[in-house]
Amino acid sequence: MNHLPTVLLVEDNHTDAMLFCLAVKKSPLRIRTLVVHDGHDAVRYLKGDGIFGNRKNYPLPGMVVLDLHMPGLCGLGVLRWIRKQRWLAGLPVVIFTGTDQERSLEEALESGADTYLLKGYDTEGLLMLLQNADLNWNDSDTEIEDPLVR
Repeated sequence: MNHLPTVLLVEDNHTDAMLFCLAVKKSPLRIRTLVVHDGHDAVRYLKGDGIFGNRKNYPLPGMVVLDLHMPGLCGLGVLRWIRKQRWLAGLPVVIFTGTDQERSLEEALESGADTYLLKGYDTEGLLMLLQNADLNWNDSDTEIEDPLVR
């Protein structure tokens, strides 16, 4: 059974999330986008806690697209948590943010983000990045180990 690769979008702004999903839907990408609206739900999703425990409905993503500025656990906190999890070592994290504050973006890269793109300017770049990354997601071998599968 062929499963679509999953991208986890962590975005607190519902309009930005909707625009992202619409852009993916209009593109030729064959991916599944799942959205959580805060950092705490992102961590719960990745850990498979609570409702996210059903990996058929909430599969481990092939990439996380992360907004930096969110209430509660911010994007930088989520990124740092991801990078501390050995079982998520191969998980690509792309910062997709509205801020162009150089210090915030440098801190994200220093904390382990693979790259960053600016909302409103780099949407096409993000779609191209997802399209290129998609080539590796269909392989049966993956560097990301699902902690729920023992």
